[in-house]
Amino acid sequence: MRDPAHGPVIRRAKAARHPTGAVRRPGRGVLAVAAACGTLLLAPPAPAADPAPAAEGGKPPGAVGEYGDGWVAADQRLAVRLAAPVGGALRVFVGTLDVSAFVRRPEPSVLVVEPSGPALPAGEVPLRIFAVHEGRWQPVAELPLKVLTRGGFEKASAEPKLALETRSRAAEGRNADAPPGERGRYVDLAGKASLSATLERAGTSAELSLNAGGTSHRPQALRFGERGVRAPKVDLEDYRVDWRRAGYALGLGHVSHGNHPLLLDGWASRGLSATLPLLRGLDLSLSALNGTAIAGSDNLFGLDEPDHRVLAATLGLELLPGRPGGLRVELSLLHASVQARANFDAGEVPDAQRSRGLGLRLLGKDRSGRLRMDLALARSTYRNTADPQLQAAGPLSAMPDQTRNGHVGELAYDLLADSTVLGERHPLKLTLQWRREHVEPLYRSLGSSLGPDQLSDRIGLVAALAGAQIELQHHRREDNLDRIATLLKTGDRAWELRATLPLAGWMGTDKPDPRWPTVKVARRWH
Repeated sequence: MRDPAHGPVIRRAKAARHPTGAVRRPGRGVLAVAAACGTLLLAPPAPAADPAPAAEGGKPPGAVGEYGDGWVAADQRLAVRLAAPVGGALRVFVGTLDVSAFVRRPEPSVLVVEPSGPALPAGEVPLRIFAVHEGRWQPVAELPLKVLTRGGFEKASAEPKLALETRSRAAEGRNADAPPGERGRYVDLAGKASLSATLERAGTSAELSLNAGGTSHRPQALRFGERGVRAPKVDLEDYRVDWRRAGYALGLGHVSHGNHPLLLDGWASRGLSATLPLLRGLDLSLSALNGTAIAGSDNLFGLDEPDHRVLAATLGLELLPGRPGGLRVELSLLHASVQARANFDAGEVPDAQRSRGLGLRLLGKDRSGRLRMDLALARSTYRNTADPQLQAAGPLSAMPDQTRNGHVGELAYDLLADSTVLGERHPLKLTLQWRREHVEPLYRSLGSSLGPDQLSDRIGLVAALAGAQIELQHHRREDNLDRIATLLKTGDRAWELRATLPLAGWMGTDKPDPRWPTVKVARRWH
């Protein structure tokens, strides 16, 4: 009998073993099955998974893959040119898959893996070639190989999850004069389902995450507080789709936008966001989000209501393109309008509001990264819009627009950065920090949580050593910046000490000891 790849089989090679110990997978079609069976019956037994013996004379002769450095299809023909002709039987593996039965040698120094065999394993796997002679396996070459999935992606993964639980009351006891329970005995079923998936190809990636929940008892439904008896028992909690390619990014679903502390700082809701690189060092970020946190599939994109949206844009410029982050300036615009509507899971009575603003932010650091600064300026116009729910007893006087300013500044310097003054095993980091906030009276922006009419300064020293962190800070705060005589003016000056001590990491030898807690200490004095 003849081996389809190497001709006559050498009987003395039966004592050899498979180099990986992997189980061969069946081929496709009658020809693939027959070839695989012939390889199993007549080829040398597989060696153990320990390293194969080195070739005589030192390093193996090596080879060059003629399929290029890029990704190849799972059924693509692979050609390999050996550095020097190799005699005898050759064994070829792609990862742990033995493809020797599907290899032909049009030339003594050329191997071709035909696509008639099993699909190649996806991912970055090695292609290894061995020469078998007198029961000995000698490595000839090992080449990197990147194989696409069956769908043509470099990476494709999906992870669904489902969790179910029951809630029940088997019996109910009560006093004779006590009224019966609202439900008596019951058995409820509840559950959560999630899906996360990732696709990558040619520098483009897409990610999906989705969460849904359900219950058999409607008052426990996700949106019962919002819709009452009309709330669906099974509902969409949140979802997000992210697409990225060459600096471009697009997000759909539950996203967040904004990094300006006075204008829009991490506003999270359902909507759309995008990042666009314009020129070298110049980028633009855009977002259109719902005015409140929502759930369900009714308003799938979150943009159905024009008067209940938060629109924002940020234009960023790297003033030192050769050193990203060295000095960056950002210009932000905000136009927000929200109606008197609470988040689906919040019990509040909000007002209808509008705000628009302009913000400037400057960030920088030195070459070593030890000195860092962050300066944010903003000017915002805020208005309480007319709310029909508040005019039931008669018309109300409209409040005039309030346009105010604010600024926030931060400065940090690492006095010691990974210093070995206390030992090389646990480097010490010592940072000096300063922050100042000044927000004028009546300042308001719908995307910021900083309160108006505030002036505060904070200076502190932060030490980090062996996983522990100790902070010593001094605060100074005052309000009523306009010094209005009819308003109470308050001030606060205090010292604060905070420490986090990871005893589990200290008491463990090679890994943290879970028997020890993490101790947090805080003290404040005036």
